[in-house]
Amino acid sequence: MKLHRIAASACVAVALLVMAPLARAQVLQQVPADALVVIKINKLKPVSDKVAALMQKLGVAQMKPEMADPLGNMQKEAGVTQGVDQNGEAAFVLLNGDMNGEKPPGIMLVPVSDYKAFLGNFADAKTEGDISTIHPKNDPADTFVANWGKYAVLSPQKEYLSKKPEGLTAQGLAAKELESKDIVAYVNMKTARARLLPAITQGRTQFLAKFEKAMNQPARQPGNRAGGANAAAAAQPAVNQKYMPVMRTGINRFIDVAEQIIRDADSATYGISLTDPGISGTMLLEFAAGSPSATRVAEFKNSDASMLTGLPQGKYLMFGGSVSTTAASQKLVNDFLAPIEKELAALGEDGKPLQNWADAIKSYVGAVKSTAMGMVTPSGMIGEDAIIQPVTVSTGDAKAIIDAQKQMFESQQSIMQLFTPGGAKPR
Repeated sequence: MKLHRIAASACVAVALLVMAPLARAQVLQQVPADALVVIKINKLKPVSDKVAALMQKLGVAQMKPEMADPLGNMQKEAGVTQGVDQNGEAAFVLLNGDMNGEKPPGIMLVPVSDYKAFLGNFADAKTEGDISTIHPKNDPADTFVANWGKYAVLSPQKEYLSKKPEGLTAQGLAAKELESKDIVAYVNMKTARARLLPAITQGRTQFLAKFEKAMNQPARQPGNRAGGANAAAAAQPAVNQKYMPVMRTGINRFIDVAEQIIRDADSATYGISLTDPGISGTMLLEFAAGSPSATRVAEFKNSDASMLTGLPQGKYLMFGGSVSTTAASQKLVNDFLAPIEKELAALGEDGKPLQNWADAIKSYVGAVKSTAMGMVTPSGMIGEDAIIQPVTVSTGDAKAIIDAQKQMFESQQSIMQLFTPGGAKPR
């Protein structure tokens, strides 16, 4: 008998362990598998309480009393006070639908404890089949609502509520972010890339064409007159055309990187945690195993050491840090700059100022081991004390870091002169 009870208890425990993540991620079960973007709020009331505590600490609630209870105030303003499950998850979802219409293809998932009571918030609610038409407070436009599981699903377009979805399953680290963070924005890159890659191809051509046209326009200089030498100077292109191949290659390199990331990424998330000290955020890109981006990222080594070493004690508006895997960082920068440096070499002496700047960047990357940065909280009154007060501390080969920075500053003056019409020295 005791063995049967122990076995039964073990089965219940295992079932609870298995079901717990499912319960926490319940809102994703009501999201279409091909959704583009999901913004998930992990339990409405606890997150609202965290926001309220932070607003009290910052003094915002004293100026705006409604921030002492963000959720309660939002419910009151929207006229939705009945039937909402305040301990449930909520989500805003951008669907994989037509983006060219007047209304975005989206739905909002509101957790409900009583769906009928939720509908009762709207005196003019009309129901046909499984879908009701409502008018939220101070909004004359039709909003459509349906009941999926423990959720009221709202959308400005009725067709998005006609079929209950099969659910969205996040994988890997993205799933952990969605489960653990207070607020998470999740981008389903597997769906998004089908839209983004063609847009990048088209946008690349259009952007380069507009850029080159702008750079070919005559540069207007202060004090130019209609004739004489001033008019001749004004007729010169905004940028010396010999440098256009370098600029074109540089732009293409940035677009190449964005395209590769989109091609290789499975998901992207930005998670926010609200804690007593403040707000912390985590940005995550998860790549398909074996993809070029995954292989490159695997070359970088993480660290469990503090990334704030060297920052002076004090109050900061924001702070952060990073560690560098020297060999991987150098390889990344060298690979990025290689096509650009090829164009610089073709310029001979005219390309040396730009090459000097590129060399300084490579030297700097090779010398830095870690970087900590912070934005100090101003101590004086606004207008008397600078609002932006950054502090940056880098560790590594101090002499090489300083020499590289000096080389960058010196190169910048020469570069500005190269790109000034007529070669005039910048003021």
